[in-house]
Parts: sequence; structure tokens; C-alpha cells
Amino acid sequence: GGKAQAGPGFDQFRVKRVDQSPEALAAAIFVVQGGQLCKSWRSSKMGAERRTCFVKMSTGGMLAWGGKTAHAMRAAVLKDRYDPRMSKASYRDMGCKLEVVLEGDKVFAHSNDGGTVRAVEGRVLHFTADTAELADRWVTGIMAVLDMVKREAQARTR
Repeated sequence: GGKAQAGPGFDQFRVKRVDQSPEALAAAIFVVQGGQLCKSWRSSKMGAERRTCFVKMSTGGMLAWGGKTAHAMRAAVLKDRYDPRMSKASYRDMGCKLEVVLEGDKVFAHSNDGGTVRAVEGRVLHFTADTAELADRWVTGIMAVLDMVKREAQARTR
């Protein structure tokens, strides 16, 4: 396959002087283009079911996965501690799992300056990447995109 072309909205990324490392910028471009991740569903049957779905991040901070979209708030790599009783699959997935916390309901937080509407953390999605490096790249990219979104919002209110 040829190199995937970055979609529209990409040049604005490059134009802005983002004080982010080249790795973070490359990771941001990677998650905006999207890729396959394994998603775990808790099923009523024994254990969890896993399916692969296409996941991507919009430059506006929306995460799209398996036909659904929601605002992402943060992402983190899940570090499993080694356990001699763990299954081969769990051992193989060590360091490859990541979670993305989505925005929940907006709540009105009363404060001294009259109150603000802020989002509370909502649903947490768990994904498994093929390698630990990929899991790191997804998390770095999602956080880099969210950072850009936040800076843009601040620039607008200034």
C-alpha cells in the first residue's frame, strides 16, 4: 500500500509552532490517521471478548472507534505487573494495553467566579496494541492532540 495521505486539517498542525517533541508530533499525526487496535468487550460469557476495530483521533479531540465517537480526555498505558500465574496471552499483552478516558456528562461546578461547566470523566475504553511501542505511540499521540486542542482553546479566549 502507498503512504496514507494526511487528511485536511493537517497543515494547520504543521503551521502552528507547537513546542512539542518531533516524536509527539509524529505520534499525533499517527493517531489522526488512525489504525487498528484490539478492543476488549466484557461479555456475559466467560471473560472478555476481543475484536479489532479501527480507531482514530480527530484534530478536534474526538476519538472514533468502531463506529462510535466521543471526546477524549486523557489516555494512559496500562502497566501490568508480571505474575507467574498469568496466561501466555496476558504475558504477551503486558505493556501493550492502553486506556482512553472519555468525557462524561458536563457538570456545572459552582465556584467563586460564578461557576463553570466542566466535563467529568466518563467511560473508560480499553485497547490492546500489537506492541508496547505502539501502545506508547497511541497514548503519546492522543495526549499530544488533546494538548493542541487545549492550547487552541486558550489562544481563542485570550
